[in-house]
Amino acid sequence: MANAVSYRIDPAPSRLDWVMGFGLLMAAAGLVTLMAPAMSTSAFGSYAAWLLLPLGAMSVAIGTRRRGSGLAVGDVAQGAVSMTAGALLLANQLGNAAALAQILGLWAAARGVLTMALVIRNRDYPMRAMLLMGGAMELLFGCLLMISSPVEAVHIAAIVVGISLLLRGMAAVAVALSLRNRHMLY
Repeated sequence: MANAVSYRIDPAPSRLDWVMGFGLLMAAAGLVTLMAPAMSTSAFGSYAAWLLLPLGAMSVAIGTRRRGSGLAVGDVAQGAVSMTAGALLLANQLGNAAALAQILGLWAAARGVLTMALVIRNRDYPMRAMLLMGGAMELLFGCLLMISSPVEAVHIAAIVVGISLLLRGMAAVAVALSLRNRHMLY
């Protein structure tokens, strides 16, 4: 194919440190979210907004550091989705549980679709099966969240966000370790 795009991941150690730190931060945020799912609607909305904004910015930063890699587009797109959801949550501080569920449901579904598309398109991606499963779960949880009742929405949102961040964090750490090991072999 003359117009094939390269999806090579640059395993430079300094770039892997970014991915490793990002993964550890996401996993820790996921654990915190899962330990406190009974927050009030406004408290959870604020927590989720201030969590998604910096994590989205970090994803964009990682994507822009991957110049020349097709994965950069996925990182930047997922970061933009997270930052947009965070901004919408901040704008809806006094909103209700239904709006919170819709915003977070769309965020989870969009990230799930982006993850699956990225992994399906790049056959050499490390931890491919785990990321495909995580993307499918995010899509399913996002859809579940969007159709849930407002009463259940905050608890489901906390669980969806917590599981999503925990799985994404673990996957990022696993990818960084896998790439670091490959780098040490060459």
